[in-house]
Amino acid sequence: MRTVRLQPDDGHIAYNNIGLNWPGKHYIKVKTMQDELNRLLAENESWRLVLKDMEDNNIRFKTKLADILSSSLQRKELEYLEAFQNRFLRQDEQIGMLKHEVKELRTMMTHSVSLSQLEAVNRLQQGMQIRMMLTREAFNTLSMDFSNYLNKKCPDI
Repeated sequence: MRTVRLQPDDGHIAYNNIGLNWPGKHYIKVKTMQDELNRLLAENESWRLVLKDMEDNNIRFKTKLADILSSSLQRKELEYLEAFQNRFLRQDEQIGMLKHEVKELRTMMTHSVSLSQLEAVNRLQQGMQIRMMLTREAFNTLSMDFSNYLNKKCPDI
């Protein structure tokens, strides 16, 4: 990052903590479009890897669930396991939707050639950041709940 005097249409995206100081002759830190695109692409790739990891863990949880269901259980335990199965399925749906959105964002980034297109991608990515955070929190809660259940009810698995 470098500090420059902001000039209109100079191919830079301006950032500071309080917004643009426009059209004054202030010095602010700016990133070139390529710097910003590289940052967005790196964040997008990290999300792809996080989603892949959550997907793999969800598969592992469903396999453990199937192992538990193959043993004889009381009706009350079946109700708990059915609830976990439903949560796993909802998590699968959420992960699938996010994977699709991450892929679409990446495609948009690779075709962004103007400042306005890059700003639109940046806004979409900010929304995606929130959805990723919420999904990760929900997944971590599900993972912890299922692990606690396994430790209490099925320590052999």
